[in-house]
Amino acid sequence: MDLSLSFNMRKIMALVRNSICILALMSSAYGADVSKSSTDLNPAPKKNYNIGFSSVLASSLHKTSDIDHSLSNEFSITPSISLDGGYTFIAGLSGTKDLKGERKFHMGNGFIALSKGLRKYDKLSISASVSAVIPLAEATKDIQTLKTGIKLSPKFSYKTTENSSLSYAPGVKINFHEYKTSLVGSSNTQYSLSQSASYNYNAWDLFSLSLGGSYARRFTYNGNSKDFYSLSQSISFAPSDATGIEIGHSIGGNPLSANGTDSDINIFNSRESGVYAGFSFTY
Repeated sequence: MDLSLSFNMRKIMALVRNSICILALMSSAYGADVSKSSTDLNPAPKKNYNIGFSSVLASSLHKTSDIDHSLSNEFSITPSISLDGGYTFIAGLSGTKDLKGERKFHMGNGFIALSKGLRKYDKLSISASVSAVIPLAEATKDIQTLKTGIKLSPKFSYKTTENSSLSYAPGVKINFHEYKTSLVGSSNTQYSLSQSASYNYNAWDLFSLSLGGSYARRFTYNGNSKDFYSLSQSISFAPSDATGIEIGHSIGGNPLSANGTDSDINIFNSRESGVYAGFSFTY
């Protein structure tokens, strides 16, 4: 498989995984509120923790006979716990099983994060999170020699209507490597600047439509930069308080064409797009 395509699919899968985990955590919170209001005579004690599980099946749009066709299944677990002072501690661990070729299982990177709601002004909510990468993937730990990466990201959420909202999240991430270049000779990323935005529309408390996009610029230790973009569209369904099903399309890659000046951002491209279906469950 083309290495650039494989990299793009991994970045897209990370975006998909985050949306699936968020869907699971939101479903659990919504379910807790419903349960409490429906059993006022004997309310159950509210949990201060959640454990989210998700499984995402992703495929590129190449013909199945094409050597570049990719098909994989990613599994993740995301526990979280509410702390005093309005803080939430979140951790995550994932792995991907290739369903073509040698069908290997690849361990993903883990992470830990701390988030907190900061302010609320009528329809505008402001929160922030700080997270750290736990390098467990072979490519990250052994080839890129990453020790850890720290990311700080505020988030601004605005409730546009009763059933829809907009969010925007800039971020800065600093990586710490043992070496400035990877063991295969490529330059490691010292730090990156990113921004992401999304629009969500909920219907009948069961269905949700989401549109998302992100743009990041990565800088090497030598000061060279490279950009990456991603776009996604998805429809999710919550059949119960603690479960979620999501299907969608994602695309991402270098926003510049080969000449380095013209834009090459696509909403859809049969050679670069991917589709996915995910299931989540939150305990």
